[in-house]
Amino acid sequence: MNHWDRFWASRATADDFYSQHERIERAVRDIRAWQGCWAVEVGSGTGSAGNFMLELGMKPILLDLSQHSLDKCRQRFHVGSGVSLIRGDVFQLPFKSETLDLIFHQGLIEHFRNQQPQEILHENLRVLKPHGWLVVDVPQTFHIQSILSRPLIWMGKWFAGWQTYYTLPQLKHLVESLNLENVRYFGAWMNPSFFYRAVRWAFKSWFMLPLFPPASRTIGHWRHAIRHHLFYSPIVLWTGADIGFVGRNPIRNPKETTTAGAAPSTQPPTQYGGSSSKSRGDDL
Repeated sequence: MNHWDRFWASRATADDFYSQHERIERAVRDIRAWQGCWAVEVGSGTGSAGNFMLELGMKPILLDLSQHSLDKCRQRFHVGSGVSLIRGDVFQLPFKSETLDLIFHQGLIEHFRNQQPQEILHENLRVLKPHGWLVVDVPQTFHIQSILSRPLIWMGKWFAGWQTYYTLPQLKHLVESLNLENVRYFGAWMNPSFFYRAVRWAFKSWFMLPLFPPASRTIGHWRHAIRHHLFYSPIVLWTGADIGFVGRNPIRNPKETTTAGAAPSTQPPTQYGGSSSKSRGDDL
């Protein structure tokens, strides 16, 4: 059993994990309408993003290499739910070229080293339609979690295995290599805060605090309003726990491309039947 199989198997239900999709959901909702579009979350974790994908009228596909991750997804989405679950390799996505309208992931590329993040992103672009959208986020360097986690990462004791933190300039440098259009950067602080999560973890042997601390409706409203207002601001891009980007895949060869602006396809975009292959990240 590899690292991520052990991680996703470590808790009984999908609801025992913090949801990570809120940042991506905000960014995706701000782009366009998505009715009838094929969308894939790569590295789906517990599959919590599937709910907003269905709400927006997408044809959702959740992809992960870990069978235990997909088992957690099945707790949320049973047969007939409209959500497809595929076991697949991020370096060889089981989709035909230029068939997807949207690809997104969070908590993925930071777990790969050297040139592997670029390889993953270029594979994303292969399966995106011209004018399809890519949405990605990564952990941000100047955050308390980054400072405290680094010794554990170096010792091989961090719960998420290897993890790279990105500054805004580093993320921009990565994005520039993709030649995307209409790029926009976003960020977010942790919800709940890192300090609450740390306290919850520290006391878990004695008693388990709820995933989120109790708060008044007024305080919760103001926290949400502040996070929403600062989503694209420089403040959060330099202090948030996570930062990310939205970008559109350009038409790279107009003479040969026919999918840009086409009506959403009714045919599944898979070409390998969703079969898995050995991931080059298995050594994490």
